[in-house]
Amino acid sequence: MRVVIASAERALVRGLSMQLREAGHAVDQLERADEVPALVDEPALDLLVLDLRLCEPPAAAAALLRRLRQGGMAAHLIALAGDGGPAARIAALDLGADDCLSAPLSVDEIGARVRAHLRRRLGGGEPLVKHGPLSFDPLHRTAWFDGELLPLSRREASLLEVLLQRAGRYVSKEAMIDRLFEWGSDVNYNCVEVYVHRLRKKVERGPVRILTARGVGYQLARIHD
Repeated sequence: MRVVIASAERALVRGLSMQLREAGHAVDQLERADEVPALVDEPALDLLVLDLRLCEPPAAAAALLRRLRQGGMAAHLIALAGDGGPAARIAALDLGADDCLSAPLSVDEIGARVRAHLRRRLGGGEPLVKHGPLSFDPLHRTAWFDGELLPLSRREASLLEVLLQRAGRYVSKEAMIDRLFEWGSDVNYNCVEVYVHRLRKKVERGPVRILTARGVGYQLARIHD
């Protein structure tokens, strides 16, 4: 899934990015508050970690949160309120944040909150996401077919996650690139085709199929005899 971290705290960004990339997520960084509103028009975004300390004066944080939600941003939003205390957390939640943490900020705790929100975004908080005999654990990034563990690479697990999120609908190659790779990555449609081919060899059993519609994309489907 795609995560954007909007913060100028390099240690925090580095630690959180490392955790999320190791789990197979695409992670990008923004360092200025004026870059954040453009995310409203980023349909591939799954979650935004927004450090409210980017906003000057501090009152601008409320305006930014309001602008994101009123603009229709559907991604989950975790706000970092610094040392604002309970009042700052409450204000952020009332203005549309799905979660909010204040100082002392812990990279491990932020990472755990991010993982929890990404699990809910994929499967409604259920421990396993199921598609017929295919099961996926979004916490441990593992998949099984009829109880047999599938040997997926991190990128293959991320691709399966994207297909499961839209099971029964076609996902374009452009959307897959947006979800799987950081901004500016040197990737093309051939890369997507390679990963789909590899994933097919591991998950296409029984009724589970990855369908192709030329010019449209790929769909995780179940066929019936």
